[in-house]
Amino acid sequence: MFSNLPAGTYTFRVEDGCGNRQIKTQNITVLPDLVIANQPDDLFECVEPGEEFSHEFDLSVQTPVILGDQPDISYSLTYHLTEVDAENGTNPIDDLYLLTDSSVTIYARVIRNNILICQEVVSFTLNIGETPTLDMQQNYYLCEDSFVYIHAGNGYDSYQWSNGETSSFIIATEPGTYSVTVNQGGCTATEEVIVDISEPAEGIEVEIEDWTYDHNNIYVTVTGEGIYEYSIDGDNFQEESYFTGLESGIYTVYVRDINGCGVEEAEVALLNYPKFFTPNKDGINETWRIPFSWFEEGLTVVVFDRYGKVITSFDAEAPGWDGTYNGHNLPSTDYWFLVTRQDGRVHKGHFSLVR
Repeated sequence: MFSNLPAGTYTFRVEDGCGNRQIKTQNITVLPDLVIANQPDDLFECVEPGEEFSHEFDLSVQTPVILGDQPDISYSLTYHLTEVDAENGTNPIDDLYLLTDSSVTIYARVIRNNILICQEVVSFTLNIGETPTLDMQQNYYLCEDSFVYIHAGNGYDSYQWSNGETSSFIIATEPGTYSVTVNQGGCTATEEVIVDISEPAEGIEVEIEDWTYDHNNIYVTVTGEGIYEYSIDGDNFQEESYFTGLESGIYTVYVRDINGCGVEEAEVALLNYPKFFTPNKDGINETWRIPFSWFEEGLTVVVFDRYGKVITSFDAEAPGWDGTYNGHNLPSTDYWFLVTRQDGRVHKGHFSLVR
């Protein structure tokens, strides 16, 4: 072995004990290195939030990368925690290394066996990161001719959406499943969100149970692709599509899409009959009729006296009975009625005429 030769061209002669010789002339400035330590990638491990911040790395996975096509029978490779140790070949560490910090630099020393002055050192890092946590709304809804704004949150190193966008948010105009992958310090997390169509209620059907003072009920049925909530005052909405314990009267039923795509409404009447009337010409309670009967165009009323004699009859639009028969006032007493509803239901009962 010849050391510290200046650059130039030399003739080398090799002779064995039998006198055999070989001669070679070589420009030593163009000779390849006897030792090459290829640069490996850093090693990275991600832990879930709340897990112990440590990981055991297997350094031997770097060995074939660092040696490349150099035969391992001719080279020795050791790992060290400092560059000085690597240069001197001291304090090698085991291939299995437990990292309890966020990062450490490892130095790899490659030496040519039997030629101890030929060595090279290369470094790489071991890293532990925390997997990012995406806190995103899972479901979005599109109204007709609208869009939704989907945000993945700020502060990540990079964003990759399924539609190719790389910003922290996208604007979706079509229904479907969208996903985003975020990177923070080398650790990634992926989240999917679903965008569905929503719309106002297409049709409202109302069924009622009435003819009581304050135990009437309203049942609402709707069609449409939205998610709906219901109200009978326009302010207080509920998930249930029915209302119970209602007094008789006119109600407006409101059906609202919870995603803001519109409100539809329908008017409904809960009917009942008055228990008395006072046709005394004071302008109050002068006639007897079914309140709000005009809401049912097919409703009819027949009034009888106690003997079954028909006193009068009228329809839903009529002003009612004024307490007379053939122009004469009838006495204060009870009278009976027969109400036939638009849907065929029949109600019977009696009321008082009070003068």
